Amino acid sequence: RLPFGAFFLNLNRLAQIQKKCAKGKSLDQMAEELEEEKEKLRPLYELAVKYPDRTAEELLELLEK
Repeated sequence: RLPFGAFFLNLNRLAQIQKKCAKGKSLDQMAEELEEEKEKLRPLYELAVKYPDRTAEELLELLEK
């Protein structure tokens, strides 16, 4: 499991990624806008794209498995 602080950081980041996916933004655009390395965002981005109807909390549970 993720440490408590990391969970909420990832939850917030995942919610941001979900919003940007809904707007049709690419991973490259998100990385630039969020000022984060693309490879750090990739696992969260891939989950958001694969499961667009899930909540950020549900996606984090999938990520932890």
